[in-house]
Amino acid sequence: MQSKLQPRTIAFMLLLACVCCIASGAPQRAATGNASAVVSSIQPSGPTPGSPFAFDVVDVRGWGLTTDEVYLLSSLEGIVNRDAARLYVIRNNDGAGWLDSIDDEYYTPTYPAVANLSALLSHYDAIVDGVVIFDTQAESANVATPVCGINRSVMVSAALAPAALAWPALVDEPVVANMTALYAARGFTGATPKGEIYRWAFDNWFASCNQSALGMYDYGHAGAIRSLLAGNAIFTIWQVCYTPEAERDAPEDFECFEHVIENSPQDMIVYGYMYPDGGNEHPVVSRLSANGKFLVPSDWLNNAPFLQHLPLPDGYAFQQKARAEAESIPLENKVYVAGIYSDGDNLQYVANFMRWNLWESAAHRTSPVPCSWEMSPSVLEVAPAIARFYYDNASMEDYFVTGVGGKGYAKAEYMTPAYTEVFWRTTRELMALLDQREVRSWTGNFGTIVASMNGAPGVAPQCDGIYEGYGGGGYSTPAKINGVPVVYMHGWTAHNSGELQGFYDDIAALRARVPHSPVFVCYHLICWDAPYAMWAEFANTLEAGGDVVFVTVAQMSSLISRSSEGEVVTASIVLAVAGIWGIPLLVYATSGAKRKEAPRAGGATS
Repeated sequence: MQSKLQPRTIAFMLLLACVCCIASGAPQRAATGNASAVVSSIQPSGPTPGSPFAFDVVDVRGWGLTTDEVYLLSSLEGIVNRDAARLYVIRNNDGAGWLDSIDDEYYTPTYPAVANLSALLSHYDAIVDGVVIFDTQAESANVATPVCGINRSVMVSAALAPAALAWPALVDEPVVANMTALYAARGFTGATPKGEIYRWAFDNWFASCNQSALGMYDYGHAGAIRSLLAGNAIFTIWQVCYTPEAERDAPEDFECFEHVIENSPQDMIVYGYMYPDGGNEHPVVSRLSANGKFLVPSDWLNNAPFLQHLPLPDGYAFQQKARAEAESIPLENKVYVAGIYSDGDNLQYVANFMRWNLWESAAHRTSPVPCSWEMSPSVLEVAPAIARFYYDNASMEDYFVTGVGGKGYAKAEYMTPAYTEVFWRTTRELMALLDQREVRSWTGNFGTIVASMNGAPGVAPQCDGIYEGYGGGGYSTPAKINGVPVVYMHGWTAHNSGELQGFYDDIAALRARVPHSPVFVCYHLICWDAPYAMWAEFANTLEAGGDVVFVTVAQMSSLISRSSEGEVVTASIVLAVAGIWGIPLLVYATSGAKRKEAPRAGGATS
């Protein structure tokens, strides 16, 4: 429905809102270093160079595994790593690359002499207590997955069973559950709604499952996150699909999904993803949020049970190098531009596309420019070694913020008040461990977020800024809530140099209309369509003109905070009406004595 408010009315309302924001005051800030906490609070001890941590490595790239064998390997990997990081599996070249990153003086990989799946099972014979049989019937593999973890058993397909049950390691293991027989006893057929199958599984096994997590995964996917779901006994359902309507799921399916999330504990992490991407995210994520759950997309995250338990070096603390520059840039009448790469709530993206397509790009390795990266705080609970790699290899131009939604993909406006407090308190605690001070929100009450982050009695403030939205959107002045900047981002994609021109034109038009004020623009870099080389070209070209400065998000938060406080003695609002990006735009215009700042240390490559 179109708004019936007239442009002048809208402009006045925006003007009034911004005046109120400016009057709200400045945020309290913790002393330097207070936000950094040692991860030993999660893992009390860790390896040292003198006492490295040992684990096994097996390279299966040449084994020619069938899909049924991958199911078995995934469940074995989960069971072996359920209590400690014992086994790292190299499935592809990316997995070999991550092993190279992990293998330093704190760790000692060993390579057991195994050449096939039967031999690997024999190597871990003492850990496996049984077998769970599944078949190709709908959802059978998903129902079997947590049963493996409950019984410390491996999953074996009905087709593979005649051979696998004769292997030395399995010949004496009991079949603790046979899905083929159980389906037949219940009268399940190809016409049985999946919701009926999962409701039966929920009633039978959920009470014995892991009570801290759920899985959403396609039963036809044999590997990746299945190892974690199996090893940790995580109750696993299908990839729920509300839209397009009736494409895959029936009313009985939706009823089952909602029964599961309504009758499971609060603050559960949900691994996997819904189906399909895009339009179906809102109905699923909003329902999860309303029932005290948060999503960590992780479909294709390999070695998750190993990474979850791999101890970090003794006394290791996550510290952002770029924090030292947060307040180093003087506030001047320039255009300040920041960019945040999207999708860091998605841990399989952080482990795969973000690493190999963006972070390892020639432009980032040889001449980085100021850039911020989303990284879910839940990486500490799932794969802290991945976070360690990024933090250890970050330049002074790299900065990390939360993934969209907080500690997981969630929508705060759908949460109950009780869960809102839990979600943001635990997000704040994880952010402190990761030295993160900016929140990537996804709608909701910004005042509640600020209060949770900065208003807890006896706890240092943890939020210097809120960065809202996912691509798209127009531009508006950064607002302030209790002194904390709230910035609405605009989407940025550019596959080649020619596609940069529109963004150059936008910045030029903005500068021409508001020539005597600092202006703040934050782009949301849509990761799949924003090569780092294009972002670097954009930054270097604009900075060469001298009127545009690229900054990290930490620097932008500091600049916005200083734009209406300290020695800036007067502030006014300038309204630039339709013409720039097609919508009204509010920008800060400051005058009077300019706050003196130290010269910028480092800075963007230009």
